Amino acid sequence: MVAAVTLAPANTEEARLQLRDAVELARRGEVQQAWSLLQSAKPFHRENVADILDISIALQKEGWHTEAANLLAECLKLQPNLPQATGRLSYLFRRFGPPLWIQHDLAAFMPMRFIRTWDENGTQRCAVAAPKDPQALLNQSDPKYGFRFHHCTWAYCSDNALDSLKLRFAVHFQRNTDAPLAVKCSRVLLAIYILARERLGLLPRFSEDGVVHVWLCTEGHAGAEQWQNHLYFYAIDTPRQPSEWIRQLCHEYGHLVIPGIGPFDAPEEWANGLIGERLFMKWLAGGEFKELWNPSPDLQTFVQSGADRLLREFVQTPAPIDGARWSADLCIALALYAEAAHGPQLLAEIIASQETRTPQQFWTAYKKALQKRASFEVRKIEGLKTFLVPIFSDAQYNISSERQDVSLYIDDKPIKPGAWIALKTGWHKIRCVPDNISSITITQKPAGRSSPARR
Repeated sequence: MVAAVTLAPANTEEARLQLRDAVELARRGEVQQAWSLLQSAKPFHRENVADILDISIALQKEGWHTEAANLLAECLKLQPNLPQATGRLSYLFRRFGPPLWIQHDLAAFMPMRFIRTWDENGTQRCAVAAPKDPQALLNQSDPKYGFRFHHCTWAYCSDNALDSLKLRFAVHFQRNTDAPLAVKCSRVLLAIYILARERLGLLPRFSEDGVVHVWLCTEGHAGAEQWQNHLYFYAIDTPRQPSEWIRQLCHEYGHLVIPGIGPFDAPEEWANGLIGERLFMKWLAGGEFKELWNPSPDLQTFVQSGADRLLREFVQTPAPIDGARWSADLCIALALYAEAAHGPQLLAEIIASQETRTPQQFWTAYKKALQKRASFEVRKIEGLKTFLVPIFSDAQYNISSERQDVSLYIDDKPIKPGAWIALKTGWHKIRCVPDNISSITITQKPAGRSSPARR
């Protein structure tokens, strides 16, 4: 549960009485009501510390550890170095781990050190943190193999400027010397989390509390896998280039947030990891997030040999309009094309509308997403001079661009600007002269209108 932001009572005496009522409710175990009443008693003052401590103790007994931790930090904000608050907060961290969310104004009073923060409009947007004591040893085991892990970094992110910082990733590692690697992984994962959520509306599918656990293992063979809400990276001492680390992080996070599409014989049974790898790497290469890794990796080279290559091949030989014999590469290319040609919002719609996990259903979802629109945008793929346009039914169409002084050619045949053109089902290549047009709009003629000119 995340603390609500409410206006404080105008009367401080009224606030004091509300706080006392909250204490009594909490002592009776009615913590939900106590918490709600507590929010309306804000802002707190130094004389409220004893009551806040009482409520935090009651919340802790009822299993509300995150709320209790935030109240203890509130006490330390009002009365720094208060032993009762410091001791209880340290115990909560040792026993239950970090809080699932932290109010922005209380982060500095938590027993953690912030290694890296990102701000947005003056508000802390993301933070990578670790225990305040660098020598502190945690006692954790991963749930799949039972390997022991004594160290962790925590990656927090707020979804908007008014929201609290929410714990999104816990990156566990076995040796203190692996802390720099854990911080780098945390940064990359936060960037991927933001991209997947903001552009595709995707969140981890298997995490009830919203936290993904990442395990940096010295054991095993070099590689990685996703299991439930856990990401495993094996044999981390095996040398990897920075771009390879980022590729593996993108790949496994793709398995976590994108529904599986398959099965395929090769290179993997499910294509969601490969889609995440190609798409997230492409977005990261766009440069929105700085200093994700040191030394800075060459992501553009990877994108050119991966996502860009698949896109070029798709434009040259697109999927048959009535379906295809699907390979993993063709499925990945369709996802990349949908995002590049129509924007991430349409790809998000396709992913959200899937009723099954077959590639044919993915294709059908793409068709339906375009067919339900009276008009749709097609963007030019970078590096190409023509637009690749899918037409899913024989009908009359109008093709327009942001400029009026443009000559249009469909399949190398000129058309009159503004005219309705009869197009057959299939893929069509449209060329504009001059060719510095970034997008065109395809509009299907509504039924019942007068007959247009035909191509």
